[in-house]
Amino acid sequence: MGECPSKERHLMRGVGIRAVGIFPVPEKTLHALIIPLEGATEEETRAVMKAFAKFHANSIEIARKHQSSLADGSSRFAMLREDPFDTDAMRKAFEGTSVFETMLKALRGFPGQAENADRLERHMNKACAGNYLQYFGTLSRFVGNTKLAGFRLGDCWLNNMMFRDETSEDGSKRVAAVKLLDLQVVQYGSTIADLQYFFGASVRNEVLSKRRELIRDEYFPELMRVLSLLGSPLPDSGYSFDDFWADFQQHSEFCLVSAMFVLPIVMAQASTIPDYDTGEDLSWEAIKNVAKDAVQADCGRIAARFAHLVGIMVQEQVI
Repeated sequence: MGECPSKERHLMRGVGIRAVGIFPVPEKTLHALIIPLEGATEEETRAVMKAFAKFHANSIEIARKHQSSLADGSSRFAMLREDPFDTDAMRKAFEGTSVFETMLKALRGFPGQAENADRLERHMNKACAGNYLQYFGTLSRFVGNTKLAGFRLGDCWLNNMMFRDETSEDGSKRVAAVKLLDLQVVQYGSTIADLQYFFGASVRNEVLSKRRELIRDEYFPELMRVLSLLGSPLPDSGYSFDDFWADFQQHSEFCLVSAMFVLPIVMAQASTIPDYDTGEDLSWEAIKNVAKDAVQADCGRIAARFAHLVGIMVQEQVI
């Protein structure tokens, strides 16, 4: 329980829909959960980009057709304009800056990161103003370019997705489809937030470094293709990938802030997670300590992932 998982096996598949007995499905539609240890591979990320693009294109077009209702706070869409993280439970669990302080300490303890840790601390002390959750909420409500405003998933990390493999004639497997799950925090705003959240929480270091290429090759073309099929005016407006990338970079800080919150949870060892099934460990104090306990029990994996992300944020002058 206290040992680090083997780095020879970064991802595990095998929890199929049929296997967990939810409902019977044909073998060809069987999907599986990925348990995130080192993060999504490039192949998996490319598949996720296309799945995001389809979901976002539909949500952007729905939002465009209901602009007046969204603008006037119509009860039809009122819930989708609320901040799903602005609750008593979240405020109690993430009061102050404990989440940031835990990740800053992990970064300082990682070799060669003293300068980046100082830079991150200065930035967060100025931007966060003593309230991490409020800052997270402000960034999550980012709208930016209204052409990209739609309904975003909100909690799009690997365990809220299911993957289906196909086996080729030579016996090799490839990702054939991705299902996006868990829509309980869907919110109206910039669909770019989903991309930032996913890259901050769910991909390997080498994949994070290639996110511009992956978005350019997979997400953006599919987004434009589906929008065109839906009759959206955006594909014919001259909006280019360079325009999209400029919009994406304006929201890059959300990638960093999401990682502070999500990485220690998604990469935590089982022994550090409260027992939510029985409720015996379900206290606000226990939830607050998840990140700290996960980092303390870790063998440097969380710090390594976070250090790589902070390095990219520094290089791109986000912080």
